[in-house]
Amino acid sequence: WIERQNFISLTLKKSEFETQYLMNSADADFGYDDQNIPFLLPDVIDKCRDDPEIQLLLDREVETLREDQRILRIVMACRESGREADDSSYAPGNIKRVIQNALRQFHIDKGQPSDLSPKDVILQISALLDRLVVVGGD
Repeated sequence: WIERQNFISLTLKKSEFETQYLMNSADADFGYDDQNIPFLLPDVIDKCRDDPEIQLLLDREVETLREDQRILRIVMACRESGREADDSSYAPGNIKRVIQNALRQFHIDKGQPSDLSPKDVILQISALLDRLVVVGGD
């Protein structure tokens, strides 16, 4: 099943990319969005500030995202002429829908701060990706 999806990171400039993804656990606004609304619980924020490994994981994650963006730009450059600024394309598996379904299934209120540690999330996603098997087609 192939669906049209948006790849927002494809067309982000470096400054936009960093605003979107770069996080510094030592910053006073760490754990808060651009409207100063917390997305992490206070105790999670404190643990992030106290654990230097979390910043290393966040930095590694940003580097991974940069590499993903670089590869995505190479792949998308192979499309027909005139679509360089188009951040949408067809791809198997709709990630946005997977996230929406998980939010619904686990009754997650996006308006409430999370009790999930970024460290746990990054490590669990990394473990999931290690188990992922990609089967190439013809």
